Amino acid sequence: MIDVTISLGHRPNEIAKGLPMTLEEDYAEKAWSDTSDEVFIDGQFTGYAPVTPDVAAPLLTYFSDLRKRFFNALLEIDLTLQSYGQALDALQPRVNEKLGLAWIRRADRYNGARYPVVVRWLMRKFGDKHQWFYTVLPVKDMPRRVKRSGPFAKGSEMTRHSVRRVAELMERRQKLLAHLADLRRAVSALEEHVTLMQAEREILSKRLPEMPYYTGSAINKPSHDS
Repeated sequence: MIDVTISLGHRPNEIAKGLPMTLEEDYAEKAWSDTSDEVFIDGQFTGYAPVTPDVAAPLLTYFSDLRKRFFNALLEIDLTLQSYGQALDALQPRVNEKLGLAWIRRADRYNGARYPVVVRWLMRKFGDKHQWFYTVLPVKDMPRRVKRSGPFAKGSEMTRHSVRRVAELMERRQKLLAHLADLRRAVSALEEHVTLMQAEREILSKRLPEMPYYTGSAINKPSHDS
């Protein structure tokens, strides 16, 4: 006989502490106390687990709406960043050490999706040719990196405002994606316990008839639709 310890969240203390599946009568008398979230109506559970598409529809709609809102918010941030990137290009002369916004990708970040970085453009001579390349800059203290002398002087104030706003948007973007990363880690951690939860369900299903108040329980009553 397999013995399993289960924890079912917002249930009485006996379960929350992890009660072995011996199901003493004392537990059976206490299990359905006022702390239970379930309500019985005519032999049917309300608040039943959303395990079928029709019952799960509200939850699926919630996830779908949240996904749309998430990507719409991300899109608005990226479009605004793009506008400030264009402004930075127009506010500074096309010379060495100009600040700008670049979109790069890495296979180990966001599944290879592009993400923005603040860069300093540099021109170097390679043989007979001059080529532009960039170095990625940290976002912190970005306004202090704006050049304000020589040809940069004309647009320096607006450039400082622009890079300050870019830093704010990038921080907001990072926080938004961090929530997604947290969700992914949480789901991955839960998936590691899928086999255990499947075994728990199988054991619970087999042991239901052995439970002391199974005969009079709501789960054992036929529904009005049957």
